[in-house]
Amino acid sequence: MLKSFLAVTAISLLCFFVVAVKTKKMTDDVWQQLGLTLPDAQLNIKNSILQGSLYYYGAKNAKNIIAGNRLAVINELVAYAKKYSSSPEFKASYKKDRDQMKPKPYEYVPATAESIKARERQRLETNLKTAEEGLNSTNPKIKNGAPLRIDNIKKEMAALDDPNNKMKRHLEILSKSIRKTRKC
Repeated sequence: MLKSFLAVTAISLLCFFVVAVKTKKMTDDVWQQLGLTLPDAQLNIKNSILQGSLYYYGAKNAKNIIAGNRLAVINELVAYAKKYSSSPEFKASYKKDRDQMKPKPYEYVPATAESIKARERQRLETNLKTAEEGLNSTNPKIKNGAPLRIDNIKKEMAALDDPNNKMKRHLEILSKSIRKTRKC
């Protein structure tokens, strides 16, 4: 009785190894038939699930599969995708990608008259640099218009510092109204 049990166990293990090797070979054959590597296939499966559409990048030999084998290849792919998508490796990667795709919380920073003025000064300084580059231009229209443009930008910069500037008063009113509407 013990001998027959050992014989059956040995034959079962042998059959298990043969089936496991054959399954691995069939899976490897599927990837080779498609022209994919296993990591590429796993990435395509993950992207297909994340994006909601079929990703098959790198499957350059898919059209060359014999028509009779296509159904078998698709069945093997679906079986592998089900197995892979239920693995802990996939679940961890999926969770990480989903967390990265979530929108970040928006922190509102109210605009102040000083911050608006600083942004305006920075914009004018950039424009001034561009206008000064126009002085060395080979295009006569740009070269002739550059001095007037530079003068106008300098006047705007001086007006930013003027305490009687109407724009400064407008910026203060605007920044106060923005703060009031955000608190509501």
